[in-house]
Amino acid sequence: MATPEATSRPVTDCEDDALRPPRRPTRAVLFRLLAVAVAVVGTLGTIEATFRIHGDQPLGDQYPKFYTTQMADEVLGWSYKPGARGQFVGPYPLPVTVRSDFRINSLGLRGPELTAVAPGGLRVLVLGDSVASGLEVADNETYSTVGAQLLSTRLGVPVQVINAGVRGYGTDQEWLLYRERLKQLHSDVVLDHTTENDPFDNLALHGMRQRFGKPAFVLGADNTLHLVGQPVPDYPPCSVYVAVAGVARRVDGAWDRLKCQLETSLLNHSACFSYVSQRMWMRDPSLVWTLSGPAPAPRGPGTPVPLEYALRLTSVLISRMADDVRRDGARFLLMGKDVDLERLDVAGFEREGIPLVRIGSAFGPDTLVPHDLMHPNAAGHRRIGELLADQIEPLLREVLQERRDSR
Repeated sequence: MATPEATSRPVTDCEDDALRPPRRPTRAVLFRLLAVAVAVVGTLGTIEATFRIHGDQPLGDQYPKFYTTQMADEVLGWSYKPGARGQFVGPYPLPVTVRSDFRINSLGLRGPELTAVAPGGLRVLVLGDSVASGLEVADNETYSTVGAQLLSTRLGVPVQVINAGVRGYGTDQEWLLYRERLKQLHSDVVLDHTTENDPFDNLALHGMRQRFGKPAFVLGADNTLHLVGQPVPDYPPCSVYVAVAGVARRVDGAWDRLKCQLETSLLNHSACFSYVSQRMWMRDPSLVWTLSGPAPAPRGPGTPVPLEYALRLTSVLISRMADDVRRDGARFLLMGKDVDLERLDVAGFEREGIPLVRIGSAFGPDTLVPHDLMHPNAAGHRRIGELLADQIEPLLREVLQERRDSR
């Protein structure tokens, strides 16, 4: 019997093809692919060169490195570097309309070095975020400086108004800054400036495109507060972390991370992409997230971001801050736009005797930085300073009268 190997029969074309090793791309195909790649790269390079020849630059080259004036802080997340000097250029990434010099004193606060309160004088401490910090205007144009000048004139005694606003801070960081570092200033009045983005800032441990992370408070039963994320660790720049059930949880998605990484690289290195992004942002800000824009609200599977929780947490943080300030022998006030105040527990604040300073009328088309819907210009800061002086003058007169009565 013939063995299988000895069996003689014709081999079909199909069987012959199946026995052959897989065909490798020919040189012609490889050359075509290479030519396409070279053409694409060359075209993109030509476009990029054209934008640069016409004076366009990557956004990363158009703006000073503002973050060099900030430093990581294991207690607060970040803080201004003591003694730093710089120029704020903004807004970002819109056409530049602001160039303002600023200085940070040895306490890490905006403005000149702090001096002792003059005999018979008063000290007011202002806590807040970027609106209070006011980097869009000169040191002597912030509402803290304007308010100090007006109150000193009206009361006839020197009034210091210390600007302790830090760009990007939430209510939680403002409270921590006071109780950990600024209570020793023995202020007569402590004012916290709340803004529209504070509730969601208070939920986050780290936001997408933010350089630094931060601690956060978790609201428990009976409005108890538990601090997590301190000391503050290093977080990946393209990530979102929130405090969930007392622990840090990463909640960003793969698409969010990829989008962040691509945008970060292209905005820092491509004039063409930066130009297109600017135009898209001007047409619809929701189309482009940027490196220094507001961090998006934490999102993702299991992310605890109901607005009701965020507002309740913010209200409790303000209430606890007020308790601390009063225990230290000072008066506490809460300042903000009407729309931001009314979202919070105003009725509870009234029961606790927390006065409200309303500044909503200071915000309008003529008082905001062009292409910026949140930050006031010099005229806006002057108006806020006037409203602040008008509303806290009676309280400061009470403080002065109590001093006289106690002698």
